[in-house]
Amino acid sequence: MVSIFAIRFYAWKAYAFADDSMQCTVNGYFDVGSRFEWLDKMIRSKLLDLRTLQEKTSFIEQVLLKKLSDVRENAIINDTIQNILINKGSLDIAKLAKESFVSTRQLERLFHEYVGITPKKLSNLIRYQFLWRDILFEPDFDVLSMVHKFGYTDQPHLLREFKKYHSMGIHNARMMAFKDVGNIQDVFV
Repeated sequence: MVSIFAIRFYAWKAYAFADDSMQCTVNGYFDVGSRFEWLDKMIRSKLLDLRTLQEKTSFIEQVLLKKLSDVRENAIINDTIQNILINKGSLDIAKLAKESFVSTRQLERLFHEYVGITPKKLSNLIRYQFLWRDILFEPDFDVLSMVHKFGYTDQPHLLREFKKYHSMGIHNARMMAFKDVGNIQDVFV
């Protein structure tokens, strides 16, 4: 019998639970033992004994919560990520570095080590996620107001960035999202 169970971390927080650096992990597919050997040893045999998804999820949550007191942390990374999230990915890297009291080059090195991507890539991804949320949940969504809200240079910049992550235009993506779930706002209210 084959069973697959996945744990998804926020892109910026996986490093805290990893055994080693997150360098060279972008868009990679790795066995759990290559980066999270401690977790693999702790859960693999137990997961087979648990029957329901709720039991497995509860067990994993307890393991990860217990590990929180002994995770790998970096204050500069944490503060910078918090800054990125607060500003919805719209701060430039020079400003992030200045607020973290490090050079842009040092900040990039730290991000490669701990997160596996540059602060700019993470900022762009977070900005896209905030934009996508607004596309889905704002009943009066307006592209031009989003350009200002998220700090894009102009409308073509926003549309190009969206298409880069979503592989289609905003209108088509929104229609596809609503196709199977009806009005998504009604689902989450």
